[in-house]
Amino acid sequence: MIFFAKSGQYKECSGELGTYNWSDAITTAKNFKGGGFTDWYLPEWG
Repeated sequence: MIFFAKSGQYKECSGELGTYNWSDAITTAKNFKGGGFTDWYLPEWG
């Protein structure tokens, strides 16, 4: 599950995208066009 909230915008997707390693998850998020958004991304990990 990915959830992001900033400046009153909320973005979320479910496990329907599948399970990926970190590199593939980043690519999948960048290419995801769900919820009417095209700017999906994963934040950098710590």
